[in-house]
Order: sequence, then C-alpha cells, then structure tokens
Amino acid sequence: MSGTVELRRFRTWNSDAADARPGWSILVRYHARTLLRTWYTATMLVITAVFLALGIGTAVAGWSDPVYPMELSSWDLGAGVVAFSLLPAAVFVLLVGAPLFAEDLRYNAPLFYFSRPLRPAKYFQGKLVFLGGLLGAVAFVPAVLLLVLGLLLRVGPQTVETGPRALATGADAFHALAVVVPGILVALLWLAAVTLFVSAHTRRAWHAAMGVTVLVGAWSLVGASAQVLGSSALKHLGGPGGWINLLFWLPLDVRYHDRAVAFDERRGWDGSAVRPDDHELFGVALTAVYVLMLTTSLLALWATNRRLRRMEAIL
Repeated sequence: MSGTVELRRFRTWNSDAADARPGWSILVRYHARTLLRTWYTATMLVITAVFLALGIGTAVAGWSDPVYPMELSSWDLGAGVVAFSLLPAAVFVLLVGAPLFAEDLRYNAPLFYFSRPLRPAKYFQGKLVFLGGLLGAVAFVPAVLLLVLGLLLRVGPQTVETGPRALATGADAFHALAVVVPGILVALLWLAAVTLFVSAHTRRAWHAAMGVTVLVGAWSLVGASAQVLGSSALKHLGGPGGWINLLFWLPLDVRYHDRAVAFDERRGWDGSAVRPDDHELFGVALTAVYVLMLTTSLLALWATNRRLRRMEAIL
C-alpha cells in the first residue's frame, strides 16, 4: 500500500541490535588494522618475528644436537625470559601502547567516541584488550614456547658436563614453569597498566613514550641505589629492576644454590659454599613483589578509567 513504510528496512533505536558488535571489539579491530598498516609498527612486527624465530630455532637446534647438546640451566631460563618477553614488550609499549590514549586526546577523539553509544568503560576495555593481546602475541607466547620446548628437549639427569644448574628432573621443570609463567604475566600486566596510565594523561605519543621511559628508568635507578642499603632479598623491592630479580632470577638461584655447593665440593671448589645475602627472607620478598606489582597495576588501571570517566563528564 502506498504511503506505508516498512520499518524492517531501517535501523532504529527500538529495533533489535543483537547482531551489532560490541564497541570495544570495534576499537580492537581498528587498532589491529592500524598496527599492520603503519610502516614502522609493521616493520617492527616483522623484525620481532624474525628475531623470535631465529632465537627459538637456534635454541631448539642446540638442545636437540645429538653430539654436543646445549645445556639448559637456570641462568638460561632467566636470560631467555628477559630476551623473549620483556624486551619485545618494552619496544611495543613505547611504539604502540604509549599513543593509545595520547593521540586520541590530541585530536579530541573522545568527543566523537562518547557522543556515540560507547561508554568510557567500553572505550577503555577496547584499548586494554588490544594492548594485552599484542603483548601476549609478541612477548608471552614466544617466551612460554621457548620454555616448554627447552623443558621437553633438555630436562635430564645431571652430569659433570651439564653442571649443577641444569634442569635434571620433572620437579625442576615444574618449578621453572611455576616461577616463569606467573612472573611474565605479572610483569606484562604492570607494564601495560603503567603505559596506559601515562598515555591517558598526555596529549602526544612521544610525550607518553618518554613518560613511560623516564618513570620506569628513574624508578629502576632509585631502586638500584637503595639495594646497597639492604642485605636481604627485601632490598630488591625498591624498583622494577629489583622486581625482575625477584620474579625470575632469585627463585631459580635459591633452588639450585645447594646443588651448586655440592657440585663444587665434589670438584674441590668452595666458591659457592656461602649462601648470598639476598637469599635471606626470599619468600617474604617474593610475596611482597607480587602484591606490590598487582596493587600498582590495579591502581594504575583504576586511575586511567577514572580519568576517562571524568573526561566524559567534561565533554
């Protein structure tokens, strides 16, 4: 009939919107496409992929060599975690994470976002999911893959050639997983939370990147300076550099110290017979660093979300 309008042809606020994508997922897709289409971030992705592939391939080839297999020790685990998780994560939080809020604020993009049916919580969720997924892909997954491959290929009985810090039993492998995996997760969460907090309080990408660098670097320097004042494991609680020691190096060092002492005694050495000072109160320090990092991460995320809500009220 003429003059009749079929409402099903139009999208109205009263129509069924169940098939619409959540607002945060649209932000995730947008940032993922921007990441792949921007020349310097795409180039860095390729470089990181090549670095990780060569590193993992070289390690696997060394561990599986039937003649001279490469040792997998507790020190190798610590170095591998830093190289394959924290270094790529640091690069991408500066290149990609720092501009997430800063560039939006520079061009008043929240005025556009919040004028649509997109609340600050969903806006914040989209940014957080994108950065978390990126860090998971370039940092968490490669480090855990390297760890699992090393444990599968090189965990075996200890010999004089492998040394006292070689992973010799299934208990050693389980301990390594229990130490490294939660440590990586907490470290990446803290790095992402601090980056988003700084980005939400600046209006230029390079300002945010410099802010993250100065904050983490200065905090690490202060913490390193404070280490000379203490003699137990608690001295590592002063800054991010010490936190890395507590998360990755010291748990492995404490476990293998007694084994290293026995190994040295069999060979007539006594250089490792004295337990280092930072082994004292290690359990207390390890618990404290997890509580400290999780607390500061949650506070940084809360402050970032609060900043966005206040911005909505102003706009």
